Amino acid sequence: MQAPDGLVLGLKIDDGTRFNSLLREVTMPLGAGDLVVLFTDGVTEAMNAEGEPFGEERLAAVIEEHGDQPFEELRERILREIGAFVGDTGQHDDLTFVLLKVDEIAAHP
Repeated sequence: MQAPDGLVLGLKIDDGTRFNSLLREVTMPLGAGDLVVLFTDGVTEAMNAEGEPFGEERLAAVIEEHGDQPFEELRERILREIGAFVGDTGQHDDLTFVLLKVDEIAAHP
């Protein structure tokens, strides 16, 4: 799993100067079958009873193991894994993620 460094989106600290200074455009080649997962901090910061966050490593493990499943199943698997980890602690933030899969790469003329 590759996670970019930088400042969170939507946080307005100043007139945008700090955000713009950290903004970096990166091109990542994608191939057929590649999966892109965008997620909010509520996913990785979901806490269990001991105050331990779900974390990026657990999320990556779920995606690696089940990333070949249809989106509906992968989505439900991620939500179930987070729910099992959190248990009765409850949700303290939103759980938002977007799954994108490359079906095929079009050839450029």
